[in-house]
Amino acid sequence: MKKKTILLTGDDGYNSLGTRVLVHYLKNEFILTIAGTLKQQSGVGGHKHIMEGGSWGEDMVDGIPALWLDGSPVDVMEAARVHFSKPFDYCISGINWGTNIDGCLYSSGTFSAAYYAKTLGLARKVIAISWDLPSKHHFVRHAHSDSLEQFLIHPGESAHLVLQKTLAADLWGADIVNINIPTNKTDTIEYATPLSSSHGFWPLIILDNTTHLFSYGHRDHSQSMGDVLSETQVLQRNHIAVVPCQATMFDKPVYKEMVKSSNIK
Repeated sequence: MKKKTILLTGDDGYNSLGTRVLVHYLKNEFILTIAGTLKQQSGVGGHKHIMEGGSWGEDMVDGIPALWLDGSPVDVMEAARVHFSKPFDYCISGINWGTNIDGCLYSSGTFSAAYYAKTLGLARKVIAISWDLPSKHHFVRHAHSDSLEQFLIHPGESAHLVLQKTLAADLWGADIVNINIPTNKTDTIEYATPLSSSHGFWPLIILDNTTHLFSYGHRDHSQSMGDVLSETQVLQRNHIAVVPCQATMFDKPVYKEMVKSSNIK
């Protein structure tokens, strides 16, 4: 059977620990290619460097060919669509150092890369995968010299398990699957729902009335929000949370009702 092709990406850098953990576990099962940011780009969401552009280059990461851009994750996906001759079977964005859940998906470079890979036609189906770590680890600068050993058991084994099941099921028909791995090792997977509201999930922005400066408190997210099926509660049970997503903001049922009831010709 012909091996499937996978594009690995993310927002922690093209040679990040999360990408390299995936290379370790997937390189014998799939044909891998990497396209990623040159530097740590967590929290940039769907930003594009439209006005300024930037540099790009090629490298090898643990034996896998890599394209890098000194830009955002979305810049990388735009470049990958031009650079590579044909689409990939799958794109996996991650493993991100830090959870990506519901409302924060809009500011997530990891999820934005996955979203754009699908909408640009870069991959048929895409996965975003993240590891729930304390916030102090979210913006670390990864280097190729960093040792993988302590991460191969976890999040490595948990990630490999859930990715095997997700890929074998062809994402259960979803365009995008968002996966969050709990802090500690587990082999239990739960299908989850997103939070109905992310207000209170992360600490509020700080507005200084004296200096008129704003800042974000890098404190950990709430563990108690949502109902029993929500991602936060699944992670609190130390289970892997899997959420199917659509690669569109179009509300088709509402559209049909609008057309049905409209007098506009």
